[in-house]
Amino acid sequence: MSTASRPLAVQLGEFVAGLRFENLPPAVVDKAKAVVNHAVTVGMAGFGTERAGAARQAVLSQERLGTRRVGAGQGATLWVEGTRVTRVGAGFANGVAVAVNNQCDSYHMLTHPGVLIVPAGLATAEGEGRTGRELLTALVAGYEVQCRCARDFICVVTFCTRRWRWSG
Repeated sequence: MSTASRPLAVQLGEFVAGLRFENLPPAVVDKAKAVVNHAVTVGMAGFGTERAGAARQAVLSQERLGTRRVGAGQGATLWVEGTRVTRVGAGFANGVAVAVNNQCDSYHMLTHPGVLIVPAGLATAEGEGRTGRELLTALVAGYEVQCRCARDFICVVTFCTRRWRWSG
């Protein structure tokens, strides 16, 4: 079956499943490290804002897990304060901290992948005990898929004329 006749989801899935750290060019690995650094730095800067605090409180009140109730491999850390919550909760609250000051990365003004991919990737890697290489490979896959989808599917005219803003 030709590439053109296979569903896009299948093509993207095969790409992601076949991606290996060893095959990533050094420049791509360096860029992946840089986006982690950027997202965490911006997230730390956004930590003290009202919206980031509200996101953390929403997670904590919903989960009521505390620092000792999340089992090994089941949780991830809220940046700066260090409280362990579910991976989903950490990804959400840390993502809000990244997004709150509008200093997140951008792909041709179409999407802001670091707001979603880095906090979710770090929470998943921490919660599942993944290596740094596995994390970087997953981040590269996430960026590639999100940016390709943005490039091919977001209508730039609608975006510019209606001034919509979305993260994904």
